[in-house]
Amino acid sequence: MTSHPSPFRGDFQPPPNLRVKQVKDVQELLLEISKRSLLGYSGIALFGNAFLQGGRLQFTSALPISQLMDIAYVHQAMKPSAEDAARGTVGHLASHANRPRIAAHSNRLRHYLLETACVGEPFFLPSFTLNFGAYVDRDLDAEAELIVVAFASGGGSAVCFPAILFLPSQIRLPVTDGGHRVGQLDDLLAGKLPGEQKEALRRNSVDIKIVFEGDLAQAHQDFADAGKAQPIAKSVIATYDLRDERNRIAKELSTSIPFLRTFIDATASSQNVSSKSPKVWAMSALRMFIDQIIRQYQDKVRAAADALKQAGVPAEKHEPDPQFVEKAVMGAREFLEALIAHVPTLRAIEAGRTNPGDYPETPATERDKGGGDVVLKAAFLAIAARAYFVAQEEGIPLPAMALALGTIPWQVLTGEKADLDADVEANPGDPYATVLARHLRPHLQPLVTVAEGRYRITPAVKDIDLAWTRHFRPMIDAFLANPAVSAVA
Repeated sequence: MTSHPSPFRGDFQPPPNLRVKQVKDVQELLLEISKRSLLGYSGIALFGNAFLQGGRLQFTSALPISQLMDIAYVHQAMKPSAEDAARGTVGHLASHANRPRIAAHSNRLRHYLLETACVGEPFFLPSFTLNFGAYVDRDLDAEAELIVVAFASGGGSAVCFPAILFLPSQIRLPVTDGGHRVGQLDDLLAGKLPGEQKEALRRNSVDIKIVFEGDLAQAHQDFADAGKAQPIAKSVIATYDLRDERNRIAKELSTSIPFLRTFIDATASSQNVSSKSPKVWAMSALRMFIDQIIRQYQDKVRAAADALKQAGVPAEKHEPDPQFVEKAVMGAREFLEALIAHVPTLRAIEAGRTNPGDYPETPATERDKGGGDVVLKAAFLAIAARAYFVAQEEGIPLPAMALALGTIPWQVLTGEKADLDADVEANPGDPYATVLARHLRPHLQPLVTVAEGRYRITPAVKDIDLAWTRHFRPMIDAFLANPAVSAVA
């Protein structure tokens, strides 16, 4: 084959098992196709375009749904499970190509396809993104081969090329985006649908994009980037999108601290995990903890600048400190480990993790005690972020601050939820908020939202600031004023 200059950037490295060739024109491209046809090529030949986007080499084409099922596979993570502590963790999610199945999303897709594609009605499915590189069997006998027409246009190097991709017949490519769609198509074609409905579905093609990423972490980044235009669970984003420095720090903490490695839910759709979850906090809540620490330091810098401005002192220009974030959170790991050691709920759950035979406590057994334990809510991490900032600014040892937080009662009610329910039933004329106030711990009241005969622990930032200023900071100061605390810490 004639040698031509590579149209790709100089540092581009094709993934293993992919060979990239360039030809000078479309005629030479067609000649390559003819050669394989004469030799009885048994693999899959896809016509399309190769192109560069954001430094990534990609290829677009289309193929019948049945052929998509032959080459695409879903390597799906699992949601948290009481039977398997590894499920739902950051490590579990990071080692799988796809986020966990979302039942509601799958059901909507199934109904849509049954009402349209399976009965011959018009329908639309977005492009499927597959990845070549991560998870591709490196022991395949045959290589995949991408042949592109290399030319320049508009006076500069082209970034889009007519191309053909030859895939070995036995290759399977993990789905980066479209896992739920592939799953539902597979379920419908393999399920108990009438034959005519399956055939109606098969008589369709879909467009695909293949991204050539040799690294699973980069494939995850591709998925996170795709989710910028389509909502993905915040905990999944916090695990996958490592361009965000706060996400990166949260992931490092969640994988380096054994307690967090077991009890962080990397799949949760909100900052609070579900009431029956075997996990303690959502990954997005841990990310929020890091974010609020950083924001307090940013507020401090802004306040100092404003004070100088009001005093008439000329502002000095300083280059941003590239280590600002790292310095702000340099003690975060020590503080989290101290909280696990000194806050009773966390200490009990950690004992259950390391010695379950003697300690039966789990997040599920502790979450609803006393009407709900705030320690197992995102609100606790928000309070902890403020405590961390104060400790670092005022020279308070982090273990001492953790001890102080450990002395505060964190269960919402002074009794149990059953006592509140009995009071509500015994006093039907009293508004629910009035009855609840008789059972609420006063220092936790700002964190509680009341609506329609129930309460939730989902405070806004202003509510957390109020609770910190009015209740938690004075309680912590009173505890730390005890001379014996420093010796214990």
